[in-house]
Amino acid sequence: MKKAEKIISYIPFIILGLISIYFVLVSVFTTCIMGPSVNEEHTYFTGDNPFIHIISLIAVSAAGYLLLTKTRLTKFFNDREKLIELIFMVLYLAIGFYFVLNTQFEPVEDQKTDMVNLFRLRAGDFSDLMPPDGDMYLYPHQLGLITFYYFLSLFFGSYNYTAFELINIVFLAFSGLLLGRIAQKISNSASVKACTYIAYIAFFPSFMFGSYIYGLIPGYCFMVAAIYFYTVDENLSNKTILLTSVFIGLAIMLKSNCYIAYIALLLVLAVEVIFKKDNRKRRLILILLMTLCAFSFNAGAKLFIGHLTGIEPSKPMPSSFYIYSGISEGKRAPGWKTNDRFILDDAGFDKDKIDEIAKNAIKERLNEMTKDPKYLLKFFGEKQASQWANPSFECFLINAERKTILIPGEFIRSLCNGPLSEQLYAPLNIMMSLLYFGLFLYFIFCFKTFKLRDLPLAITVIGGFMIHFIWEAKSKYVFVYFLMLFPYFITGYRFFFKYLRDIFENKEGSRERKMFFIRALAGIMIIAVISFSNFYYNLNGETNRLKYTVKSSLNSYTYFLDKAFKLWGDEEALEEMRRTYEQKDGWGSALRIE
Repeated sequence: MKKAEKIISYIPFIILGLISIYFVLVSVFTTCIMGPSVNEEHTYFTGDNPFIHIISLIAVSAAGYLLLTKTRLTKFFNDREKLIELIFMVLYLAIGFYFVLNTQFEPVEDQKTDMVNLFRLRAGDFSDLMPPDGDMYLYPHQLGLITFYYFLSLFFGSYNYTAFELINIVFLAFSGLLLGRIAQKISNSASVKACTYIAYIAFFPSFMFGSYIYGLIPGYCFMVAAIYFYTVDENLSNKTILLTSVFIGLAIMLKSNCYIAYIALLLVLAVEVIFKKDNRKRRLILILLMTLCAFSFNAGAKLFIGHLTGIEPSKPMPSSFYIYSGISEGKRAPGWKTNDRFILDDAGFDKDKIDEIAKNAIKERLNEMTKDPKYLLKFFGEKQASQWANPSFECFLINAERKTILIPGEFIRSLCNGPLSEQLYAPLNIMMSLLYFGLFLYFIFCFKTFKLRDLPLAITVIGGFMIHFIWEAKSKYVFVYFLMLFPYFITGYRFFFKYLRDIFENKEGSRERKMFFIRALAGIMIIAVISFSNFYYNLNGETNRLKYTVKSSLNSYTYFLDKAFKLWGDEEALEEMRRTYEQKDGWGSALRIE
């Protein structure tokens, strides 16, 4: 029975390993940049320099080895666990609150729509629930989110977006705290927990997501909380069963894609029920209660809105409507939001007709794509890269050109909508590739030691990866899955550093040391060959495309253009464009506040 359980456990683990290889390759050889402005969003696929990532990895490896073997830092982390947790929470909340209170950005786009809907709901205006094109009529899956903010608004006001943004920061901090504890459980190391906190703070886009009040952040927090209580309590106490179920229900109520976490826990529990005799009844109770909460919380939100307004909510928007966007060319990138308004207009906003028209459009699109396999591969390759290889995960874009009651300082303006936002792509790109490599190290070094109970977070990420392969794409939506990988990122490095220590401190391990360096050198040479090929392709094949892209936009990223054209020796073209843009647009006035 144990052998069968292990074989089943290897399925998600191997899938995670394959995804980790993809993440490493796509982050090392490609950087996706979203820009240049809110009104003209577009993803630029730029070639990367693998040698910079190799040097960064060597530096991190050397630093980790020295800290592990030559300092008492590990003992410090082990002896002061509670203090480190307190420091993390205080520091994260301080930085997050500083950002929110110094921006106080008004919600835009879908966020603003939900806030306006909430304001009208509180004021007794129920027009958004009315057919044919009321927003809550068309998208009733948002009613759980509206209900959540409705109860918050009873304490903070119906359009107090600053309070909601501060609450986002609290959710992000609490999620980071729980991820650190999960990392400790997976690795059996308090130092891994501390390093998870350090990495969580260092990857600063999470702070900038505080201003994104669309249910994504609290939904992510509730998913992490549900998985945390299940992961750390192997005995499944009554408290764990209740909290896991409630948090899953809340997560799904806020965002329907949180069903992925429910399915992840359900799969792990099902395997344990089959192969483990201990606590079998408690596992069955958890499955039943979790299922009840998963479906009843969302239904309860709809009943609440129906009782409040006297209007019965409509059926949900068909999934085919979003899948059509996910397989269509978009202005921002392949598979991103496309011009799907024609489906609504042709269907007269009737949900059944929307489903029929969308399914026909999907069939036509798939027939078109399958006729050209190269295009099919390129389409989905660029779609996934645009989501998982964008080191900012749209953190700058969601804060760009937003109204505020304040006059932000120079640092905040530059960070959100200026030169600093452009320059920070480089360190973020390196951090992202290092973290992805940590996931690959986890796959390599924990292949024989992992437990199925360690994988609910990983299975959730696998589900998110697969869903966003066909669903409407957005880099900011996959960001929460990226954060959920932090325990595996840091655990991978922990075992890697331990491996280095065992090699270099073992006097009889000279042969193993030689083999290690031979493998490392072979890997570097392979990357060097691919890197040169990639550079040559960019140099010869991408120059004209980049020039065309630049000329088609008056708000392009000057930092990357300067670097690109200086590299290619085409400074005259750059100066000509500068003069043209200065005459037409003042060179980047829409991009940044000088």
